[in-house]
Amino acid sequence: MKNKIKKLTKLIVRHLIIRNASVDDATDIFKWRNDPLSVAMSINNEEVIFQEHEKWFYQSLVNRNRELFIGVLDNEKVGICRFDYDVKDKISEVSINLNPLQRGKGLAAKLLLKSIVKYRENNNVNLKATIKKTNIASMKIFQKCNFHEISSDSNCFFLLNKGNNL
Repeated sequence: MKNKIKKLTKLIVRHLIIRNASVDDATDIFKWRNDPLSVAMSINNEEVIFQEHEKWFYQSLVNRNRELFIGVLDNEKVGICRFDYDVKDKISEVSINLNPLQRGKGLAAKLLLKSIVKYRENNNVNLKATIKKTNIASMKIFQKCNFHEISSDSNCFFLLNKGNNL
């Protein structure tokens, strides 16, 4: 049974496509961001109005220090991974948000892993993540992708993944 699960997992990973976000993704990403669980687990735990999101999204598409990747499986959008490169510190902050309809399927770590691989094709930098202490699911996802806790404060864990460390 374990071997069947491993084979199925490899098949899912192989068929999960990671692509750059496009203008057509704006509304989906907005809906995912304002999903009640996403709002609760976000560092900024307030809903976003569409005009603010739209401005942020279109600026993100042209920002040379930000990359947005969308995971697609069987023509369904799985979620988004965002990478923000800090020129001064030479490190990228990574975050992930799953399509609420795709939660509970074991896809988040695969989305994150494949997005990191795609990002690192052109960016060999360390990655960091900030995760709310109440967001146990995200903590597990990032740990599966070789992120390690480097510090914490009263609200968040701060994690690091060193270049090419998967």
